[in-house]
Amino acid sequence: MYPPSFDWHRMVQRPHHLLWEAARAGHVVIFCNATKRADRAMETVAERVYVCHNFEMLLRTKLPRPVIYFTDPSQLPLIQGMERERLVFDLMDDLGDAAGPALRLADEVWCASEALVDRVAVERPDALLVPNACDFAHWANPGTEPVAAAVLPHPRVAYIGRVADWIDVPALCRAAREMPETHFLLVGPVETASFREAEGIQNLHCVGEHFYPQLPAFAHSCDALIAPYRADSEVARAADPIKLWNYRAVGRPIVTDLAALGPALAGSIEPAAIDAARQTALSRRWSDSWRTAAATWEGVPA
Repeated sequence: MYPPSFDWHRMVQRPHHLLWEAARAGHVVIFCNATKRADRAMETVAERVYVCHNFEMLLRTKLPRPVIYFTDPSQLPLIQGMERERLVFDLMDDLGDAAGPALRLADEVWCASEALVDRVAVERPDALLVPNACDFAHWANPGTEPVAAAVLPHPRVAYIGRVADWIDVPALCRAAREMPETHFLLVGPVETASFREAEGIQNLHCVGEHFYPQLPAFAHSCDALIAPYRADSEVARAADPIKLWNYRAVGRPIVTDLAALGPALAGSIEPAAIDAARQTALSRRWSDSWRTAAATWEGVPA
């Protein structure tokens, strides 16, 4: 069971992939939405995968003791009094001191990157590395070119994901101004006030949040894919971004240092991650499936 934190249908994240694989391994998965709905309590979204729209009602239901899988310490007040088989905390990002209560309470701690394993080593020397992976078949399929991209001339570059505080918005705006013939597509929600700097830049296009099945088509419609993380962002440094794995399945140049975007579009840099800081993550077999990453579920009773 995954307690309320965000909504299943909004953005596909690491918990989606690991829970899908848990279901394939024979577990019944209940994902509890953050948004409560009065018109339906439970929804079937895949074989053995159910979305609960009313967590309070679920708590009143007589259920077998679940394995509780959670990713955010803010979920702890919801689950501390629940009877459970096991409590698994999955550390996806560097949460700093906020992760402390979850690290201390969990029966198992999983970490999405080696950097995160190192950061919790004193408190949880038993933490397991459960790395991110790529849904290769999904991202390798170009699909149909989205209208929002088709109306723009080439060259096009895309960033797919949340535009949050870990994105280097000034560098992104500077690149767009210096390359006025290149169109920058931002596919995802804008969640940082710093993005006000982008107002009025004609070749910077926010096309909003799209459903997961539509995202590969955006990536394939562009000439390069960018992930302009801030150099001073602890979150970005400690994470193993899923988007870089997904980008690799597309086969376009991947640029995290926007100073290299021009050479990448000119074809003088081969389709790979550009900056050295990301080489460690990308040196692993980039086509590793989530099924391999989720093998940790094998130790959890079904």
